[in-house]
Amino acid sequence: TLFRSVSDGFGDPYLRRCTHSQSLSGRYTTDNWVFTLMSAWQQQTFDREFPYSVSLAKFNESWNQNVQELRAATQGDNTVDMVFGLYRQDTNERLKYGYDYAGFTIANTRANTEAETLAAYSDLTWHVTDKFDLGGGLRYSHDKAKTRYTNAGINTSTFQPYSFSADGDTRDDQVLGQLSAGYQFTPALRVYTRIAQGY
Repeated sequence: TLFRSVSDGFGDPYLRRCTHSQSLSGRYTTDNWVFTLMSAWQQQTFDREFPYSVSLAKFNESWNQNVQELRAATQGDNTVDMVFGLYRQDTNERLKYGYDYAGFTIANTRANTEAETLAAYSDLTWHVTDKFDLGGGLRYSHDKAKTRYTNAGINTSTFQPYSFSADGDTRDDQVLGQLSAGYQFTPALRVYTRIAQGY
């Protein structure tokens, strides 16, 4: 809402977004098990400039994420079906904001946030009969995050320089569970219920 119009003689707004995504997966099958491995990466960059009168606002941002998962699941006709897995996700976001007035920088902001999740999970489904199933699962997750922030510039009222910064980090462990039940009334009708935790 700050930059509502572009007047004659001023520059045009500029926006550039660039995205790269890659993934790699593999699968190995035995008589009773299916093992899958997946790894994926994504990078995004944003460059934005908004001129207004003699002011120029610049917003640059980069975002990177990579994910890996190793999974093992039973296959075939089993009394109990099982799924086991390991999971990792890592993200990094960098922000760079700046405001120029008549060619002079009056505000400059830098921020960086990193986050990582490591998890292990298992899921069991007991086929009590050919129509009735009971299931349960557990997931253990370790999360951590870190952020840094700096801001510097010139107070336009007093023309005095200012600066401040902040940083912090946190980590947490979670154990989550789920329970489920299902019944196949007809080949076309299955009723199920599931209670699960999340965050």
